[in-house]
Amino acid sequence: MLCKVGDLMSKLKHFYYDAFMMPLEKLRLHDKRKQLLKDVSGDVLEVGYGTGVNLNYYPYEQMDSLTLVDQKIPDHFSIKKIPRDLVLSIMKGDVTRLPFEDASFDSIVVTFLFCTVLEPDKGVSELYRVLRPDGRLYFMEHVLPSARPYNQLFHKLTPVWKRVASNCHLNRETVMTIQHGGFRLVEYHRFFKTSFAFGIAKKGEFYDIQ
Repeated sequence: MLCKVGDLMSKLKHFYYDAFMMPLEKLRLHDKRKQLLKDVSGDVLEVGYGTGVNLNYYPYEQMDSLTLVDQKIPDHFSIKKIPRDLVLSIMKGDVTRLPFEDASFDSIVVTFLFCTVLEPDKGVSELYRVLRPDGRLYFMEHVLPSARPYNQLFHKLTPVWKRVASNCHLNRETVMTIQHGGFRLVEYHRFFKTSFAFGIAKKGEFYDIQ
């Protein structure tokens, strides 16, 4: 009985989350993903791949391998977009405990991951560890808006939203977390009333974007 209730709650959470995200995906995120991922290359790691939305945008001709990591492999997941000759690995895993050697990847991709991570600082540290010295981190996250009244609204909505959206926090400052983790931004954009951010970072010294 408890399992059935848990399954129902999980389905309801995904329903409410999709109801919020799908319109945004069609209106704005499609173009942003395309812009973000066009230069991904080499050995690529994506953490938190979910239902595989980013698979539609990868420049596979520039890639040597693709490793997909998520805490749960989704029931409905297709790899049809991936060329058969590309080295592909799919595994369960947590961004705070990645099962890879240091400096394993040329490109790391995270999209809408860190809003739900329990220890975001630790997760960013792991990404830094497994990225090669000249590698790039490609990220897209929803973040706390920079201006009132939106930032105040996001603070108020977060306690309710995280209950219906799998612990998703609307008020995280993930870009700052990435910077404090040792990354330097080489490209950075905000959109949709500054509530979304995407960009590219590489290993380097922290500097304040404000």
